Amino acid sequence: MGRPRKFTPRTLRREVNRYFASITRKRKVTERVPTGKLDKFGHPVMADVPVKNQLGEEVEVTEYIVPPEVNGLAEFLHIHPSTWALFANHEKHPEFREITEMVYDRMKAWNEREMLVRPGKDIAGIKFNLENNYGYRDKADIRVSGGVDEYLKRLAEEGAESEL
Repeated sequence: MGRPRKFTPRTLRREVNRYFASITRKRKVTERVPTGKLDKFGHPVMADVPVKNQLGEEVEVTEYIVPPEVNGLAEFLHIHPSTWALFANHEKHPEFREITEMVYDRMKAWNEREMLVRPGKDIAGIKFNLENNYGYRDKADIRVSGGVDEYLKRLAEEGAESEL
């Protein structure tokens, strides 16, 4: 099978970057701080000032206007989602590996961030997506009383007897 039609690695990267640019915006992070002045009612006057990181740089965040999704990306690229799956088949199309992994990582990061910052408990869809598309699993703590230890001890004893 040849290269999926229409895209080279360079053109696919450009169009994927355009997709993400079309669904995001950059916003400077600000915080309200008192100016040291009072209004006519005696309340402190507040001002929005840029938040700076420890390097002294103003902090910007990327906000998603629309959640990133494979179907949305495919629609933007004017391809069928199954064609995107061809790009992501690294055995057949290793030339697209870097860009498809970047897309996967960026979409996964969005889901992880949503799990942490989404208000309330409206995360069932995010959890479902992470479990079914990114391999996440709930951690289960299973304790077995005696059974496994006894079985392993018996195996060890039988192994020792067979060596005699």
